[in-house]
Parts: sequence; C-alpha cells; structure tokens
Amino acid sequence: MNEMFMENNVFPLPFEIHLVFVCIAIVLFIFRYASCRRMYQLLICIAAAATLLLYMNTSKLWFNIVGIIELALMIGALVSSILDRKKLKEQSTDEAAE
Repeated sequence: MNEMFMENNVFPLPFEIHLVFVCIAIVLFIFRYASCRRMYQLLICIAAAATLLLYMNTSKLWFNIVGIIELALMIGALVSSILDRKKLKEQSTDEAAE
C-alpha cells in the first residue's frame, strides 16, 4: 500500500484534517468519560486514536492488524454500552420500587 492509497481509499481527508478530528474526538470522549465513567466512551476514544496507527506503516499486514484492533475495540464498546444500559435500567427500576 502506498501513501496515495492511504489518502484516497482509507480516509477521504488529508492527514492533517484527520489528525484534527482525532484530537477533537479524543478530547470529547475523555471529557465524557470523566463525567459519566462509562467504559464504552474510553474504548471509542482509544479506537479513534488507533486510526492514526495506519500512518506508521504501509504494509498490508499492519493494515489488517490495526483493522482487527479497531474491530475489537468497537465490539467491546458495543458490549460495554449494552451492559451499561442494562445496569442503568436495573438501577432505575430499583429506585422506582423504593
């Protein structure tokens, strides 16, 4: 994979704009995690930062490894979100019962 592939097919934006969006996402998700303490927010923050790993190496193996890491983080965030929602629902029913 060459840099042209990385610029045109993986991310529709140039590296500098991608970096700005990743920094904004990191700041927002860290702020949300600090205020709500939900694990999925931290996992999505890590996943956003992990997209920058693609710029470290252009080999297909590295591209696949980063993709697997991203997939695992997103699945973890989804599972964490579902578990948090169930826990929140249980807490609200317990409070309503009291």
